[in-house]
Amino acid sequence: MEKPKQRKPTFPTPILVGSGPGVDRATDFLLTVLEWVFREDDAGLLYPIEGELSNWIEQFWEKPYQAGSSPEPVTTKMTVERDILRESLALFADPTNEEEKQIARILGGISPEEVHRFSSALHSNNVPGIVAVQSEIVDRLGKQIKQGLTVSRVSAFASMIGRFRAGRATALCLVLHKKDARVLINRARRGDVQAVLDLIKVDRLFLTDSSTAKVIRQAEFQNDHPFFKQLARAMTYKPQLGWKKACRLVLYGLFATGVPLPALAMLQLRIDPQGKKFRTTSAFEKFVERCRTDFTKIQADLLGENRKDPSPGEIQ
Repeated sequence: MEKPKQRKPTFPTPILVGSGPGVDRATDFLLTVLEWVFREDDAGLLYPIEGELSNWIEQFWEKPYQAGSSPEPVTTKMTVERDILRESLALFADPTNEEEKQIARILGGISPEEVHRFSSALHSNNVPGIVAVQSEIVDRLGKQIKQGLTVSRVSAFASMIGRFRAGRATALCLVLHKKDARVLINRARRGDVQAVLDLIKVDRLFLTDSSTAKVIRQAEFQNDHPFFKQLARAMTYKPQLGWKKACRLVLYGLFATGVPLPALAMLQLRIDPQGKKFRTTSAFEKFVERCRTDFTKIQADLLGENRKDPSPGEIQ
């Protein structure tokens, strides 16, 4: 019997290939936010969550997506950053779940003034300022979420937090290891020690995940001191991330959607309008081509892994 075809996700139109007022500003803001999220320690540990990260990652790709879910389109320079945040939140909400849609609307209720303060602090790398604005926004919006709190709303919020954690781990696997997280998860389940260490480097929740249990349990049984030294280093690993890795992730997203890229000169102006990151057009072209080559290999590895059809049942 043939497996039923899964619904293919529909992603919002990438901002880098858009047009109109505020697009350059939106691109700059998006890259700055991504760079901050990458380097922020334990971003997903702000709330207590239960479950397995490997399951969240697999479910993350099965969730339906909905384009144009922002309540207001990107039209003005005054609201463009807020609209980018709203669209980003929509990626983690299931459009078929009313509670999740409601939570996304609440979380999207950020004022232009709050976003302006947040954006200014990000661009100036003012860490105390960033934390202060984040805390203020979280406290205010948290009170709204708690109003009329129900079991279903708690469950919906937990699902969105889990997807955020999954999305962050997926992004880190792509830019740090140049591997799809699902490839590393499958290899870890089959006993690949390096895959286990790579997963733990991106998120310590993998320490208690079923995908890594086989390798860790076997190391404990064999009293494998060299492995546990490697594991200790993986647990304290601090990834060296920066603007170019955020740019790499955005390019991966463009390649994944299959939308035609604008002329490279135009794309470079969008990504690096002041010419500080790429000194020449040739340097930018080489960067884009390296990203395209890496993305092609990532996709080929994922396709090859899917053909093996590994099963969690292999864990004993």
